[in-house]
Amino acid sequence: MIAEGLLVVSVCAAGIYSLIPRTDSFRKNKIKKDWHKIMEVTKTKNTLNETFEIKSIEVYRYDSFDLRAKIPAGLTPDSLKKIEKILEYSFGGDVDISWDKYKGDIVVKVNKDPIVIRERIKKRWESILSSKEVRNTYKQYFDIKDVVLNSNSSYILEITTPISLSKESINSFKALVEKNLKGDVLDSFHNEENNIYISISHKLVL
Repeated sequence: MIAEGLLVVSVCAAGIYSLIPRTDSFRKNKIKKDWHKIMEVTKTKNTLNETFEIKSIEVYRYDSFDLRAKIPAGLTPDSLKKIEKILEYSFGGDVDISWDKYKGDIVVKVNKDPIVIRERIKKRWESILSSKEVRNTYKQYFDIKDVVLNSNSSYILEITTPISLSKESINSFKALVEKNLKGDVLDSFHNEENNIYISISHKLVL
């Protein structure tokens, strides 16, 4: 019985262990497919139809990953930085692009840690809402109370104000938000007394 029990445990352990590299392999293959699709759709290639070919991928928690790619003749790291926003929308994370000049590779880091993403969104809107123009227009400050991330590449901003805005000011504030979307889409906008709820999503079809 003990021997049989040990055999079952060892078989289960081996089965679980065999799933680990397979899971990482699946993730890496999906990243490669998505990468090639993005390169194709954005026409990121040289005159010889060569593009940034992936050399290696390291996957981490929250589906974050680091990717190394070969730089083809005629292209530069700037060629990839031009589509940085598209990469962020496609992979659903914070993207950092750098050049490893010693190895001649381009390094793309995609961070999908929700804490990092929320903080980036919060800082971006805090910068907009704390501008001198906004303070002078509304004569008060806006506090970002919360950033809620949804699974469909959208998020909700909850903003509070010391004093409730008038209907005219609310319409003006909505126009301010739309002006600063940078390609994103305003899904909904409503206020409840001193709270303003804004739903924003990324719209990108590859």
